[in-house]
Amino acid sequence: MQIPQDPTVDVDKAHLAFNQVQLPYGLVFDEVSLDFVGIHAKGPGLNGEQPAVDVNETHFRVMMTEPHINLLLKENADKIPAKDVSVVVLTGKLRVHGTYVKSILRLPFVVECVPRIENGVKIHFDFKDAQMGVSMPSFIVDAISQHLMAIDLNRLPVPVFLESIECEPGRVTVSGRARISWPLITAVTAAPPFTQKALS
Repeated sequence: MQIPQDPTVDVDKAHLAFNQVQLPYGLVFDEVSLDFVGIHAKGPGLNGEQPAVDVNETHFRVMMTEPHINLLLKENADKIPAKDVSVVVLTGKLRVHGTYVKSILRLPFVVECVPRIENGVKIHFDFKDAQMGVSMPSFIVDAISQHLMAIDLNRLPVPVFLESIECEPGRVTVSGRARISWPLITAVTAAPPFTQKALS
């Protein structure tokens, strides 16, 4: 049997589902769902060409429960300016508990924020309420909001476009699209953004 010069495999559609996906830095997704459309795989060539995979369209959905959100915060506590930070996921928002520490000042706080998607590649947190038994001083709210930076997905090795983020009691679900190819884009360079043509 003769091996083709450039062996290829084409798949119209594929669906993958995973549970308890563990990633570095304490990140655990409880559920991951991937739907692929138009998979083109090319095997290693006779002249030493590397195998490659391209996918025309990928839709993803990831869900993270409240315990794993708090595990992520615990694993990265040294990077968080506040102490004893924990999150309660409510309908449409997050309630964040913690202690603001500045020199000898220690102030327990509770803030409520709503995650918001910007341009499909960033997640911002809009503060809706803040309290420490009474109204929280604005300088503390400002300090917390400055440290709660936007999550920027532009530098992922896989270009991603977020379409929705939903907060339900006990869990957060994020859905969107990705452009997947292998070998991956190197992580030290910014992933190319989605163009308007690609999004339409």
